[in-house]
Amino acid sequence: MEKITDYKQHLQTLWLKHLEPKDEKSPTVISLFAGGGGSSLGYSMAGFRELCAIEYWKTAYECLSDNFSSLL
Repeated sequence: MEKITDYKQHLQTLWLKHLEPKDEKSPTVISLFAGGGGSSLGYSMAGFRELCAIEYWKTAYECLSDNFSSLL
């Protein structure tokens, strides 16, 4: 496992991969309480196809926006 030197760039790379179309036969998930996007990335890295991510708490949404503002 390589050491991550630019964490923000690493997150953006993972997020772009997360947004790529998934095989329709992949298991699906709906993310409730999506938070700052970590669970979405985890589901994607585990091979799941996320159908929807829901976050109501403003602070968590702002964290998601800060992490991935250039990609939202």
